[in-house]
Amino acid sequence: MTEEQIMTIRSRYNTIIGESTNHDEKFYSNTIRGIISETYIEEENSSHVLCYMGSYKMEKTDKGFEQYLSFTDDYDYDYRKYIDVETDKIYDINRNNVKEFEEKNLIVFPVTSICNMQEFNKAFLRIKKEYFLSLIYNGKNKTLKKVTNEDFK
Repeated sequence: MTEEQIMTIRSRYNTIIGESTNHDEKFYSNTIRGIISETYIEEENSSHVLCYMGSYKMEKTDKGFEQYLSFTDDYDYDYRKYIDVETDKIYDINRNNVKEFEEKNLIVFPVTSICNMQEFNKAFLRIKKEYFLSLIYNGKNKTLKKVTNEDFK
């Protein structure tokens, strides 16, 4: 994300908050989610902060291949899924390439209560919201430092 985009988001957020008299938690959540949905970030401008979305196993069936979510601590998987927090780009990374991929990118491993797609999706939305709020209030450098220090879960 460019500094110009961060400034635009910050300005838009502050304007909406400043003009409103409704300041409950839902209002803040809806405001940031709306701003996020209006913001387009090109892949080459991404900071490559990726949210881990689970490990998957491929199984051959009579209808072709089916994929299913494996347990997080299960080492029997074929690929892992990640989503870029800024661009929403999905990466399916083959097991053989996971280590290299995770070393090249900033990966957030969310805390989930159970291992299912609904929990991973909820965690992704929570992390994305927290990430963008951190960009608004702290700027890019401090936000990326928080990611590096694993302050996002």
